[in-house]
Amino acid sequence: MVSKIEGILQGKSSLGGLILRVSLGTIFLLHGFAVFFIYTPAGMAGFMASIGFPLPLPSAWTVGLVHLIGGPLLILGLWTRLGALAQAGLMFVATVKVHLGQGFFMTGIILDASTGQAIAGGYEYALALTLASLALAFTGPGLWALDHYAPFGLRARVSPQQ
Repeated sequence: MVSKIEGILQGKSSLGGLILRVSLGTIFLLHGFAVFFIYTPAGMAGFMASIGFPLPLPSAWTVGLVHLIGGPLLILGLWTRLGALAQAGLMFVATVKVHLGQGFFMTGIILDASTGQAIAGGYEYALALTLASLALAFTGPGLWALDHYAPFGLRARVSPQQ
C-alpha cells in the first residue's frame, strides 16, 4: 500500500510547491484584506503600539501591504522566493512579538472581558505560516508559476514540467 502511494506521488514535488504557494498566498491576501478593511491600519497601529512596536502606523501599513500585495504574487507564482521570505519575516516577528507569550495553542483572537483588550492566541498558527513560507522559499514555486517565465533573473530553479 505504501509503495503504491509513493508511486503515485513520486515526481510530483512541483505540485506540492503549487499547493503550498496558492494556499499561503490566499491566507496572506486575506490577512492583508483584514488589515485594511476590517481592523484598519489605524486600528492595527493602535494594537502594535500597545505591545511596544516602534513606528506603529508605518509598521501596520507595511504588514498590510506586504500581505495584500504579496499574497496575490504568491498565488501567481511571481517572485515567489522573495515574497515567501518577506512573509516568513513578518510572520516570525508576529510569532515572537505577538503570539509567543500566549502559549503554543492558537485559540483565536479573544477579548479579555476584564480589560476589554484583544488578546492574540498562541503561536502555533503564526509559527506554521512562518515555517511554511520558509519551505516555499527553499523549494520554489512549483507548477504553473509566472516565475518560470519572468525576467529579472528571479526564475525558479524548478522545471515547470515536474
